[in-house]
Amino acid sequence: MADDDGEHYLTAFLQTFFSTHGLDYEAYGPYVTGTITTDLTTREEVDEQLNDLIELLQASSETHEDDDDAWNVEFRNGVLDLHSQKQQLILSAVENNNDSNNGGTAVVDLVKMAEEIAISETSKQKSNNNSEEADLAKKMLLERYAFEESDDDEAGHVEGDGADEGGGPIDNRAVAKQMTLEKNQKLRNQFQESKKMSKEASARGKIEKSLAKEERRKRANKGERKR
Repeated sequence: MADDDGEHYLTAFLQTFFSTHGLDYEAYGPYVTGTITTDLTTREEVDEQLNDLIELLQASSETHEDDDDAWNVEFRNGVLDLHSQKQQLILSAVENNNDSNNGGTAVVDLVKMAEEIAISETSKQKSNNNSEEADLAKKMLLERYAFEESDDDEAGHVEGDGADEGGGPIDNRAVAKQMTLEKNQKLRNQFQESKKMSKEASARGKIEKSLAKEERRKRANKGERKR
Protein backbone atom coordinates (compact mmCIF):
# COMPACT_ATOMS: atom_id res chain seq x y z
CA MET A 1 0.00 0.00 0.00
CA ALA A 2 1.19 3.51 -0.76
CA ASP A 3 1.51 6.52 1.47
CA ASP A 4 -0.43 9.74 0.95
CA ASP A 5 1.97 10.91 -1.77
CA GLY A 6 1.30 7.80 -3.87
CA GLU A 7 4.59 6.03 -3.15
CA HIS A 8 4.78 2.43 -1.95
CA TYR A 9 5.64 2.33 1.73
CA LEU A 10 8.99 0.66 0.93
CA THR A 11 10.04 3.07 -1.85
CA ALA A 12 12.19 5.51 0.15
CA PHE A 13 13.98 2.70 2.00
CA LEU A 14 14.63 0.73 -1.20
CA GLN A 15 15.92 3.75 -3.12
CA THR A 16 18.44 4.53 -0.39
CA PHE A 17 19.56 0.93 0.12
CA PHE A 18 19.81 0.11 -3.60
CA SER A 19 21.88 3.21 -4.37
CA THR A 20 24.35 2.16 -1.68
CA HIS A 21 24.66 -1.40 -2.97
CA GLY A 22 24.80 -0.85 -6.71
CA LEU A 23 21.23 -1.63 -7.77
CA ASP A 24 18.88 0.36 -9.99
CA TYR A 25 15.61 1.00 -8.15
CA GLU A 26 13.65 1.42 -11.39
CA ALA A 27 14.75 -2.07 -12.47
CA TYR A 28 14.52 -3.97 -9.20
CA GLY A 29 12.15 -1.92 -7.04
CA PRO A 30 8.95 -3.25 -8.70
CA TYR A 31 9.99 -6.83 -7.91
CA VAL A 32 10.17 -6.00 -4.22
CA THR A 33 7.03 -3.86 -4.03
CA GLY A 34 5.12 -6.40 -6.12
CA THR A 35 6.16 -9.27 -3.85
CA ILE A 36 6.08 -7.64 -0.41
CA THR A 37 2.45 -6.51 -0.40
CA THR A 38 -0.07 -5.89 2.33
CA ASP A 39 -1.83 -9.20 1.62
CA LEU A 40 1.10 -10.82 3.45
CA THR A 41 -0.39 -10.49 6.92
CA THR A 42 2.33 -12.04 9.10
CA ARG A 43 6.02 -11.35 9.64
CA GLU A 44 6.76 -14.99 8.83
CA GLU A 45 5.12 -14.71 5.40
CA VAL A 46 7.18 -11.63 4.57
CA ASP A 47 10.39 -13.24 5.82
CA GLU A 48 9.77 -16.28 3.60
CA GLN A 49 9.31 -14.10 0.51
CA LEU A 50 12.47 -12.17 1.38
CA ASN A 51 14.63 -15.30 1.11
CA ASP A 52 14.26 -15.50 -2.68
CA LEU A 53 14.29 -11.72 -3.09
CA ILE A 54 17.57 -11.32 -1.22
CA GLU A 55 19.17 -14.12 -3.23
CA LEU A 56 18.35 -12.40 -6.51
CA LEU A 57 19.09 -8.85 -5.41
CA GLN A 58 22.40 -9.69 -3.75
CA ALA A 59 23.56 -11.65 -6.81
CA SER A 60 22.64 -8.69 -9.01
CA SER A 61 24.28 -5.99 -6.87
CA GLU A 62 27.71 -4.58 -7.64
CA THR A 63 28.97 -5.60 -4.21
CA HIS A 64 27.81 -9.23 -4.63
CA GLU A 65 28.62 -11.46 -1.65
CA ASP A 66 30.81 -8.90 0.11
CA ASP A 67 27.97 -7.62 2.27
CA ASP A 68 25.98 -10.56 3.67
CA ASP A 69 25.16 -8.69 6.87
CA ALA A 70 23.82 -5.73 4.92
CA TRP A 71 21.35 -7.92 3.06
CA ASN A 72 20.42 -10.46 5.73
CA VAL A 73 20.30 -8.00 8.62
CA GLU A 74 19.91 -4.39 7.46
CA PHE A 75 17.76 -5.05 4.38
CA ARG A 76 15.70 -7.90 5.82
CA ASN A 77 14.94 -6.15 9.12
CA GLY A 78 14.25 -2.85 7.37
CA VAL A 79 11.61 -4.41 5.13
CA LEU A 80 10.09 -6.45 7.97
CA ASP A 81 9.79 -3.42 10.26
CA LEU A 82 8.26 -1.18 7.58
CA HIS A 83 5.78 -3.89 6.61
CA SER A 84 4.74 -4.36 10.26
CA GLN A 85 4.17 -0.61 10.61
CA LYS A 86 2.02 -0.57 7.47
CA GLN A 87 -0.03 -3.53 8.70
CA GLN A 88 -0.76 -1.70 11.95
CA LEU A 89 -1.96 1.35 10.03
CA ILE A 90 -4.23 -0.81 7.87
CA LEU A 91 -5.70 -2.62 10.87
CA SER A 92 -6.37 0.67 12.61
CA ALA A 93 -8.10 2.05 9.52
CA VAL A 94 -10.24 -1.08 9.18
CA GLU A 95 -11.24 -0.99 12.85
CA ASN A 96 -12.16 2.68 12.65
CA ASN A 97 -14.19 2.05 9.51
CA ASN A 98 -16.07 -0.88 11.05
CA ASP A 99 -16.84 1.16 14.16
CA SER A 100 -18.53 3.82 12.03
CA ASN A 101 -20.24 1.38 9.64
CA ASN A 102 -23.80 2.64 9.05
CA GLY A 103 -25.68 1.98 5.83
CA GLY A 104 -24.86 3.74 2.59
CA THR A 105 -22.14 5.96 4.09
CA ALA A 106 -20.13 2.86 5.02
CA VAL A 107 -20.31 1.52 1.47
CA VAL A 108 -19.17 4.83 0.02
CA ASP A 109 -16.23 4.79 2.44
CA LEU A 110 -15.39 1.24 1.37
CA VAL A 111 -15.40 2.22 -2.28
CA LYS A 112 -13.00 5.07 -1.54
CA MET A 113 -10.75 2.72 0.44
CA ALA A 114 -10.77 0.19 -2.41
CA GLU A 115 -9.82 2.91 -4.88
CA GLU A 116 -6.93 3.96 -2.65
CA ILE A 117 -5.74 0.35 -2.31
CA ALA A 118 -5.87 -0.23 -6.06
CA ILE A 119 -3.96 2.99 -6.72
CA SER A 120 -1.40 2.55 -3.97
CA GLU A 121 -0.43 -1.00 -4.93
CA THR A 122 0.66 0.10 -8.41
CA SER A 123 4.14 1.45 -9.01
CA LYS A 124 4.80 4.97 -10.31
CA GLN A 125 5.61 3.53 -13.72
CA LYS A 126 2.06 2.16 -14.01
CA SER A 127 0.20 5.20 -12.74
CA ASN A 128 -1.87 5.40 -15.95
CA ASN A 129 -3.60 2.16 -14.89
CA ASN A 130 -4.85 3.60 -11.60
CA SER A 131 -8.25 4.68 -12.92
CA GLU A 132 -8.94 1.26 -14.40
CA GLU A 133 -7.99 -0.54 -11.18
CA ALA A 134 -10.07 1.87 -9.10
CA ASP A 135 -13.11 1.18 -11.30
CA LEU A 136 -12.53 -2.55 -10.92
CA ALA A 137 -12.23 -2.18 -7.16
CA LYS A 138 -15.54 -0.33 -6.97
CA LYS A 139 -17.27 -2.90 -9.16
CA MET A 140 -15.95 -5.82 -7.09
CA LEU A 141 -17.11 -4.21 -3.86
CA LEU A 142 -20.61 -3.54 -5.13
CA GLU A 143 -20.94 -7.04 -6.62
CA ARG A 144 -19.50 -8.76 -3.54
CA TYR A 145 -21.94 -7.21 -1.11
CA ALA A 146 -24.94 -6.88 -3.47
CA PHE A 147 -25.35 -3.14 -2.95
CA GLU A 148 -27.04 -1.09 -5.67
CA GLU A 149 -26.89 2.65 -6.04
CA SER A 150 -30.33 4.21 -5.77
CA ASP A 151 -31.58 5.81 -9.00
CA ASP A 152 -33.85 8.07 -6.96
CA ASP A 153 -31.17 9.50 -4.71
CA GLU A 154 -29.21 12.21 -6.53
CA ALA A 155 -27.10 12.77 -3.43
CA GLY A 156 -25.35 9.45 -4.06
CA HIS A 157 -26.93 7.52 -1.17
CA VAL A 158 -26.24 3.76 -1.48
CA GLU A 159 -28.71 1.25 -0.08
CA GLY A 160 -27.39 -1.34 2.37
CA ASP A 161 -26.77 -1.92 6.02
CA GLY A 162 -22.97 -2.02 5.93
CA ALA A 163 -22.78 -5.77 6.59
CA ASP A 164 -22.09 -8.82 4.48
CA GLU A 165 -24.54 -11.65 3.80
CA GLY A 166 -23.69 -13.28 7.11
CA GLY A 167 -24.59 -10.14 9.04
CA GLY A 168 -21.01 -9.41 10.12
CA PRO A 169 -18.81 -6.42 9.32
CA ILE A 170 -17.36 -6.12 5.85
CA ASP A 171 -13.82 -7.54 5.67
CA ASN A 172 -11.90 -4.82 3.83
CA ARG A 173 -8.63 -6.74 3.95
CA ALA A 174 -10.25 -9.70 2.18
CA VAL A 175 -11.46 -7.38 -0.56
CA ALA A 176 -7.97 -5.90 -0.94
CA LYS A 177 -6.50 -9.39 -1.30
CA GLN A 178 -8.98 -10.28 -4.01
CA MET A 179 -8.34 -7.08 -5.94
CA THR A 180 -4.53 -7.38 -5.99
CA LEU A 181 -4.10 -11.16 -6.33
CA GLU A 182 -3.84 -11.29 -10.12
CA LYS A 183 -1.51 -8.29 -10.37
CA ASN A 184 0.79 -9.59 -7.65
CA GLN A 185 0.92 -13.05 -9.24
CA LYS A 186 2.04 -11.48 -12.52
CA LEU A 187 4.85 -9.61 -10.75
CA ARG A 188 5.90 -12.77 -8.92
CA ASN A 189 6.07 -14.65 -12.22
CA GLN A 190 8.28 -11.90 -13.63
CA PHE A 191 10.46 -12.09 -10.54
CA GLN A 192 10.88 -15.87 -10.84
CA GLU A 193 11.80 -15.53 -14.52
CA SER A 194 14.36 -12.83 -13.68
CA LYS A 195 15.76 -15.02 -10.92
CA LYS A 196 16.15 -17.93 -13.34
CA MET A 197 17.89 -15.72 -15.91
CA SER A 198 20.20 -14.33 -13.23
CA LYS A 199 21.24 -17.82 -12.14
CA GLU A 200 21.84 -18.90 -15.73
CA ALA A 201 23.93 -15.80 -16.40
CA SER A 202 25.93 -16.43 -13.24
CA ALA A 203 26.57 -20.04 -14.26
CA ARG A 204 27.66 -18.98 -17.75
CA GLY A 205 29.97 -16.40 -16.25
CA LYS A 206 31.65 -18.99 -14.03
CA ILE A 207 32.14 -21.36 -16.96
CA GLU A 208 33.59 -18.60 -19.14
CA LYS A 209 35.98 -17.54 -16.38
CA SER A 210 37.08 -21.15 -15.90
CA LEU A 211 37.69 -21.62 -19.63
CA ALA A 212 39.61 -18.35 -19.85
CA LYS A 213 41.75 -19.36 -16.88
CA GLU A 214 42.49 -22.74 -18.45
CA GLU A 215 43.39 -21.06 -21.75
CA ARG A 216 45.83 -18.71 -19.99
CA ARG A 217 47.39 -21.67 -18.20
CA LYS A 218 47.89 -23.52 -21.48
CA ARG A 219 49.48 -20.48 -23.10
CA ALA A 220 51.77 -20.05 -20.12
CA ASN A 221 52.85 -23.70 -20.24
CA LYS A 222 53.41 -23.45 -23.98
CA GLY A 223 55.59 -20.39 -23.46
CA GLU A 224 57.66 -22.19 -20.83
CA ARG A 225 58.30 -25.11 -23.18
CA LYS A 226 59.53 -22.77 -25.93
CA ARG A 227 62.13 -21.37 -23.56
